[in-house]
Amino acid sequence: MVRPTLAILFLPALALARPATFSDGKCSVTFPLAYQSRNGRISAQQGGRRYTLTIAPLKIMDPAEHLASVRRNQLAQHAAVQLLKVDGRHGLEIRQKHSLSRIFVFGQTAYQAQVLYKDAKPAPEAFTFVRSLHFLAHAATPYTAQRMSRYDAQIKDIPVQKCAENLLEISSLLTGFKIKHNRFPSALKSLQQPITRAYSYQRQGIHYLLYCSGHHHRGLPAHYPRTDDALHTRLSPSKAYIPGY
Repeated sequence: MVRPTLAILFLPALALARPATFSDGKCSVTFPLAYQSRNGRISAQQGGRRYTLTIAPLKIMDPAEHLASVRRNQLAQHAAVQLLKVDGRHGLEIRQKHSLSRIFVFGQTAYQAQVLYKDAKPAPEAFTFVRSLHFLAHAATPYTAQRMSRYDAQIKDIPVQKCAENLLEISSLLTGFKIKHNRFPSALKSLQQPITRAYSYQRQGIHYLLYCSGHHHRGLPAHYPRTDDALHTRLSPSKAYIPGY
């Protein structure tokens, strides 16, 4: 029999462990316990698992293009990606080692519910959390799957030579930015030019690396061709990248 004084001590812990539902007026998701909100990321931690809901504006206009880009990048990382539909809205379920997530788009905002865990497989609580992500309005965007496939085809069919030319054009924009601001930008969106999500950009100190992201050109590995601030263009990883060489 639990003594009354001990029972009183247990009550706050039990109260904190109760499920808590978050809603921003557009979506709702149920955490297994009380959550904290900071900088567009709502999170909670329990039993070695971290539950997060990330809310972020899209960098591109078409939600289907965003989902297609996410799918390509995740497949390139050997994740298992499944297209799904909740509340009439298409999204992605992504399974990686020690990670389970679902991603949807509402208007021009991306919502990602994710669980990070140390177990070999996701626990039932992880599935319960990501499956609790629902939207308060049904989507009116039919044929999302077909539009995603169209973007995949457009990316895949870009010839390698044209892709390398695009990288050099973006490099010239980066050089122009540096001349004006005495530094390279932190992200491609700072160039204020319409640049497809096919290209990724990384800063390394005073240098940068620019590459064709995710998908594979015929005969080339993922994330190639690539170029850098020295305008060295590579089609394969014959040498390790050294910034500024």
